[in-house]
Amino acid sequence: MNRSAIAMSAALGLAVLAGCGSSTEPSAPPTSEDALTTSAPAVTSEPEPAETTEAPTADGPPEMTDEMSEQTEAGSEAFVAYYFDALNAAHIEELDVATLRAMATDECKTCAAFADAAETAPFGEPYAEVRSATAMLFGEDARVKATLEQMSDGQMVPVIVTLTWGDEQWRVKSIQADEQ
Repeated sequence: MNRSAIAMSAALGLAVLAGCGSSTEPSAPPTSEDALTTSAPAVTSEPEPAETTEAPTADGPPEMTDEMSEQTEAGSEAFVAYYFDALNAAHIEELDVATLRAMATDECKTCAAFADAAETAPFGEPYAEVRSATAMLFGEDARVKATLEQMSDGQMVPVIVTLTWGDEQWRVKSIQADEQ
């Protein structure tokens, strides 16, 4: 796939982020300035870098660590980094997309769009990497404010990833663009 097709697919994937709210009403089309923003509560602390997992190799995605299996802020941050590493592995066809889908709930529309893109038109190269992540726990859920670097153009994209805890593991519940 050529670079312009990759960039277009990446832009389409990120545009999906703007539609990740829980409302069933359609949003107004974004302007070029706010194409990747949604309303979200402001987070006052600066994000601290999350420990990222190793990048995918020829043997597939990195292994899950024990920390990712903990219902803690650090565990949720590590899981978000792992989810995007798995997405990258799916795009370079080193991970079965079914494994990526299993990491998300059925209600995560962005996750479904990411998995669909990896299944139907894999980029052949990594999609995005988590550069920082800061989590807050709320009962069985975690809200992780993260900054992704798109590999196609180096653009930094702030997102909010909501995780839910069940069966002794984290799963992605939603991914939304973060208005800073």
